[in-house]
Amino acid sequence: MSLLSKAAYLKGLADGLKLDEDKKEQKVLLAVIDLFQEIAEKVDSLDEKAVAVEKELDMLDEAINDMGEFIYEQSEDMDFCSDDCDCDCDCCGDEACVICPTCGKCVELSEEQLKDGSLACPECGEELELEFD
Repeated sequence: MSLLSKAAYLKGLADGLKLDEDKKEQKVLLAVIDLFQEIAEKVDSLDEKAVAVEKELDMLDEAINDMGEFIYEQSEDMDFCSDDCDCDCDCCGDEACVICPTCGKCVELSEEQLKDGSLACPECGEELELEFD
């Protein structure tokens, strides 16, 4: 039985007793029942929100896993630069960049190029395909 059901049951019992609000003891009992009803409603509302947040977190977790798989797949096809790579470019560590498989030059990736899914190597003209799911 849920808290809301228990609160409604308790309220029904109190209504059936026809408690007199003019008597101090009965007034306190009615106030406690009303408080329990409000607490039960808040807890029920929080439960609903927690379920919604849990669903959202599951979706975000799935999206992050998909992104991780995508990055792993892309990294198998291309060599990405990093802070400790030995190329002479200025973009390593600050921006996304890849190493051209044809000439070995470091190619900086702009946000537009990532959206387009392809770019040409400025050194050799090789068209680099970026595959997205």
